[in-house]
Amino acid sequence: MTQSSSITVLTLIGFVNAGMMTFRQSVNVMLGSEIGTTITAQLVSFDIGNFFWPLVAIGFFMKMFSKRESIQLIGTVIFSLGLLFLAMEFMKDRLLATKTNKKLLTLTGHEYGVRDITFSPEGNLIATGGFDGTAKVWDMETGNLIREISSHKGIVLGVAFSPNGAHLATASTDATVKIWNARTWELLFTLAGHDGGIRDIAYSPDGSFIATASGDGTVILWETATGSKTQTLIGHSSGVFSVTFSPDGILLATGSEDNTAKIWDVQTGKELLTLPGNLGAVTGVAFSSSNDEAHLVVSSVDGVARVFLLDIEELLALAHSRITRVLTTEECRKYLHVEQCPVIEP
Repeated sequence: MTQSSSITVLTLIGFVNAGMMTFRQSVNVMLGSEIGTTITAQLVSFDIGNFFWPLVAIGFFMKMFSKRESIQLIGTVIFSLGLLFLAMEFMKDRLLATKTNKKLLTLTGHEYGVRDITFSPEGNLIATGGFDGTAKVWDMETGNLIREISSHKGIVLGVAFSPNGAHLATASTDATVKIWNARTWELLFTLAGHDGGIRDIAYSPDGSFIATASGDGTVILWETATGSKTQTLIGHSSGVFSVTFSPDGILLATGSEDNTAKIWDVQTGKELLTLPGNLGAVTGVAFSSSNDEAHLVVSSVDGVARVFLLDIEELLALAHSRITRVLTTEECRKYLHVEQCPVIEP
């Protein structure tokens, strides 16, 4: 309401300067705006949910059934005021959590924009990564800041809790990932191995691995117990934006600014399949929760999200059979949903 009043004042100044209003006229409008804002703020402080329906009903009957014009005008005012309170009550309800009936939190603390956010598995913590180079951990119940992590030397692009909630990983444009004890906030490991900023991170479902996607075009798999590198996945021709594990942890999907998504065997680190067809960078990849017949959805800056059907057993068998060959037309129709296989430049 304060902002709307300020806008009104600025608009009136423009009208006066342009000669569209006199100064005296603008003062009357300005006073009306400020008085209205003050009165509305006072009314909002009351529990308006108790009397907006009576206002609507009284105003309606005064407007519709009175023969006196003055009574009809008063009824219109009362009716409009009731509708205003009704709308404000609906807006208030939308800002309440559906189960706890508590107001949603506003987490204020980052100096610049927030780049990533995630819940802990227990749901009691929220972690955020920001353009100010910090990661912050918040209490879900109170909204209080529990911990600020300022050890990175670049923007914090990713935050992820381990599946058991014991660890928090933070990824940065400084080309490192830091693993923190989510109880004591002790730094456990610093994962360094990329030549470019780390854009995305993901824990495997069992928490034994963490995957890091980098602007250098590679993805690295790390053991979470030791912080040691196990696999470097090389195949994308440009930076990797996103990475995710399949629900069973067997497969890894990546999306890149080379306009492709790729599927990898986590155990061997081999590329199983490339999913082309995007006309822009692939910014997101996600598996469905089913282990039997997985779906992979791929989002792209071309404005299209594509869903691929991936039967895990058939996909693995296909991968083992195509070490030195390209997909057949039948395989392209089945897995890529295209009539003809895309032409792959040698």
